[in-house]
Amino acid sequence: MPAFVYSRKAPELLGRGISIRGDRTDGVTRVDCSRQISDALAALDLDPQRVPDFLAVDLACVAQLVALDAECSAALAAAARTALANARDDASEYKLQALIRALVQRKEPAARALVVEALASTTATDKEAYLSFLVELDDPRAAPAVLAFAAARLARVDDHGNEDWALIKAIEALRYYRVEQAAPVLIGRLGARAERERREVIDFFAELDLRSAAPAFTERLEREDDPDNLAAIAAALASWHYAAALPGLQRLRDTGAARDDGDLRDAVTGAIARLTAAATR
Repeated sequence: MPAFVYSRKAPELLGRGISIRGDRTDGVTRVDCSRQISDALAALDLDPQRVPDFLAVDLACVAQLVALDAECSAALAAAARTALANARDDASEYKLQALIRALVQRKEPAARALVVEALASTTATDKEAYLSFLVELDDPRAAPAVLAFAAARLARVDDHGNEDWALIKAIEALRYYRVEQAAPVLIGRLGARAERERREVIDFFAELDLRSAAPAFTERLEREDDPDNLAAIAAALASWHYAAALPGLQRLRDTGAARDDGDLRDAVTGAIARLTAAATR
């Protein structure tokens, strides 16, 4: 994301009407949640370029929000909803992320819905962060939102070789949640121009043991130009016992990229040995 430049408008990010006022009710002291949230967020009203360790400031802010009394759960969720509605620039989105991180770390029930809304939002733009939050939640109910995001992203992907880090993070999340339904959406991305995206797709099919990808993996042996990706493809084909890949692996070993790359040659030779052994059993 671009560098953040903050104005001192933290109160504008907090939901109106969520303050718990009144020092005592029936002899019981009430927690002023709105003020505590506002005070914590105010620490972020700084220019990160002028703060030697802004990350420490951010972490301290989140720690304050996480430490709020349980009575503040509803106020914290309401503040995050208002911050999402007001996410129009980097400064406001940074505070939104602090609030959401706190909700995730507190394991608040409202966290998942808020992260899903932020992922779908047209004004909250740091999609990598929200995808990371969905993984951190470790809640399989988040998987459909990740799949929908990935499908929409791929429908308008600009395949000029630039890394789309939000798409890469989405593929990581699909692998984490083992969303096999993503296979038809992702198989075509084996040929993406971005090297890191191709690797995430390879890892998705290999880790989920989706052997239907074996023909596409075999075809990729002739076209892939990254040695690490080639090694991963060879390992997957060997683990799947896909004997039809043997000719392609042998060509790769003898005349392709593996001929002059010792590490890749070892990986391909090992895959050939495993496939040959499997074929003779």
